[in-house]
Amino acid sequence: MVEVRVGYRNQDLPIFVRMMDKDSNWGYNNGLRTIIPSALTLGILGYPYILPDMIGGNAYEAGFHETRLPDRELYIRWVQLTAFLPAMQFSIAPWQYDEEVVQISKRYVELHETFVTPLVLKFAKEALKDGSPIIRPLWWLAPGDEQSQIEDSEFLIGDEVLVAPILDQGRTFRDVYLPPGGTWQDCRDGSVYNGGQTLKDVPVPLGDVAYYTMLEI
Repeated sequence: MVEVRVGYRNQDLPIFVRMMDKDSNWGYNNGLRTIIPSALTLGILGYPYILPDMIGGNAYEAGFHETRLPDRELYIRWVQLTAFLPAMQFSIAPWQYDEEVVQISKRYVELHETFVTPLVLKFAKEALKDGSPIIRPLWWLAPGDEQSQIEDSEFLIGDEVLVAPILDQGRTFRDVYLPPGGTWQDCRDGSVYNGGQTLKDVPVPLGDVAYYTMLEI
């Protein structure tokens, strides 16, 4: 297990390239909202083995002189997002919060191990062969689709799974855009939808993530 933060012409090496430190906030100011754009950028640049920063952010307060626990809801949503990326990295432990946070975190660590990791290993073979990213933007499936080109709150694991996490404080629902070119099945309830549409106000309770698998055409 090798981790680097910077490098030069090392895309062909089997090492984790780690995002720079993230702040413990929700927004585009180096917070939760920046994880997906950062992951997509690294992948397109040829670094498929993405290591997100610490779950919950670095919790820096007043510079580097003191720390605090990140907001509880933020921490949970951060766990859920990183569960679908190639690696999960804890610094702040779930048991520093409460039993519900522990159980939610345990659920997503197990999901990462049993569902996500086999996909990561599968698409790592494509990365070895032709440099394709493991974590992909929606336009990877639909290059000419305008909405797929601008979507920065969803991502793909290979060509098989679409992930649409909650990234906004206090939200328990969100719109989910399904790129055209196939049909998608909700991994939570089995519902099937045609691609090329937006599912409005999809319920996503605090312990949940909306994610979908591409059905064979």
